[in-house]
Amino acid sequence: MKNNQFIHFIKFSGVSIFATILEYVLFFFLTPLLCRWMNQTIADGLSTALCYLLATILCYILNKLFVFKTKGTDLKEAFKFFVVATPKMLITTFLVPAFIALLNTDTNIIKTLINICIQTVLFFVGYLFQKIWVFNKNNTRPEES
Repeated sequence: MKNNQFIHFIKFSGVSIFATILEYVLFFFLTPLLCRWMNQTIADGLSTALCYLLATILCYILNKLFVFKTKGTDLKEAFKFFVVATPKMLITTFLVPAFIALLNTDTNIIKTLINICIQTVLFFVGYLFQKIWVFNKNNTRPEES
């Protein structure tokens, strides 16, 4: 991997880590709050989806501005980003509660660790799709270092 590609990946990772930390903090606090009004499994799934959506919006904005540095408002680019993010969200939304039910746990730490494991795999898939398809324009190149 060339030096500028490595720096580009580090920037992408930094944005993803920041958005993911926000997602996990929201998930940790939102899930018990939602459990007051609904079934545990539904609360787990809804919390996963809402937190993922907020983190994804933040991730798109930060990737656009600081990682891929695309200019202007590009609805096609935003659409592509969410085309990649939506299946990731659906996979997360269904797998997290499934693994929570499979492990028969109601411990927030364990739930969060399950979420982290699933998100880690999806992170690498998402990076490839974003680099190759979403932000792949002539004027969208990693910074030269």
